[in-house]
Amino acid sequence: MALQQALKSVCEVCPGFPNPPLPMAPSLSTTEFSNSSRDELTSVPETSQTLLKHVADYSMRHPNQPIVQYLRITQSPKHNLQVEMTIPRSSTTLFELRLIGNSSLFSQTGRVRCTDENKYFVYFYIDLSVLNYLSKCMGSVLEKVEILDWKNRSLFYFAITQLLGRKDIGQLEIKFEELSQQAVTELLKPLEVCMIDQFNLSVRDVTVSKPERLLVELSTFFQSIRITQLYLSNSRKNIPYFFGLHYFEWSPIILAMFSGKMDKLNICNFHYPQYLSAKSAGELLEVKVTAIPLKKALASCERSPAGR
Repeated sequence: MALQQALKSVCEVCPGFPNPPLPMAPSLSTTEFSNSSRDELTSVPETSQTLLKHVADYSMRHPNQPIVQYLRITQSPKHNLQVEMTIPRSSTTLFELRLIGNSSLFSQTGRVRCTDENKYFVYFYIDLSVLNYLSKCMGSVLEKVEILDWKNRSLFYFAITQLLGRKDIGQLEIKFEELSQQAVTELLKPLEVCMIDQFNLSVRDVTVSKPERLLVELSTFFQSIRITQLYLSNSRKNIPYFFGLHYFEWSPIILAMFSGKMDKLNICNFHYPQYLSAKSAGELLEVKVTAIPLKKALASCERSPAGR
């Protein structure tokens, strides 16, 4: 990335940025910057480092500007945190400048890899300073976030909440092999401070003591919820099962969910289609206020295959 091109891009997205902001180091020409890789830019003379830090500071002046289209958080093969980000091409320059400004953080704990023009992989051992800075680099608005479960849960949940805390998220997807009380306390509860438009929850086994109460509580924080019940091993498909409960009458819970913030519910239970009894279905359809969204939710359960 040419430095002059980078400065021009920052001037476009950061109004009021002085151009040029600082004199370029006399020993380093624009051509040399043009031929430098991201790693080489972090080892240039001190004056140029000051220039890059100055640019990075200005690139942070508009934190509400959407930068990340898609964010995926999971575990890398070496059991550290792996963050995959898809950045619109129009914002890649801005994002890289933010990373360059504090590249020393990543050199100590991990690395950044770019697979193509707008997809980045960040691997690092969980470190509070790295989490906080990467969170700033991503901005305060995220279009879509996907979180996969991890075995080292306490540390993983801590990292996620530090990375996503108080952000505006268009769509959040979380998949649990086991939704435990620990997961609720350490992950779902802290994420309640985020502004989330669509919450998608995929679960296989649910071990919380009162799963029905959890659903009602979630409905007070999210406006739109989609719940996908994954196949539970060693269970028969012809038994009524959903969200950790067998032979449960769901109509009072679903109606209670619509009394909170939530106004849209989609339940996908392809593997256990008989989870909703005739009695519960009849009670739900009798309620005129919620009849239309509930019909859509029930219809989608029959048509949409769940994740495996």
